Amino acid sequence: MATIKQRKAVKKILENHGNVSKAMRESGYSKNTAKNPKELTESKGYLEIFNELISDDTLSKKHRQLLEDDNAGIQIKALDLAYKVKGDYAPEKKQTVNLNMNTEIKNSQESRDLVEEYEEKVANMLRQKKC
Repeated sequence: MATIKQRKAVKKILENHGNVSKAMRESGYSKNTAKNPKELTESKGYLEIFNELISDDTLSKKHRQLLEDDNAGIQIKALDLAYKVKGDYAPEKKQTVNLNMNTEIKNSQESRDLVEEYEEKVANMLRQKKC
């Protein structure tokens, strides 16, 4: 359940046009806590409050309006912020591959064939993971 301080902070965030740290300081959070806005924005209470204030239905209606509006720069930014805050964006996909081969390879046709074979295997493995 959301705390009174969290509710006050969300209200201040809306008043401050999304400045979370400022809203946290104005709501009674310590300076150190306010320096790390994720302490608030990743809490269950914060998400609960935000979901109460901005329902999926409200976002859908606003999104529909923006799609039909030719001059919606500021509104699009506000809508983008709402989606981010609600956590509705898919996380970025990242894949890191480290390949360390500590071997001595002599320059021969056999070694070139071996390198080509392993490069092909690694490429196939990476393609399979993307699917």
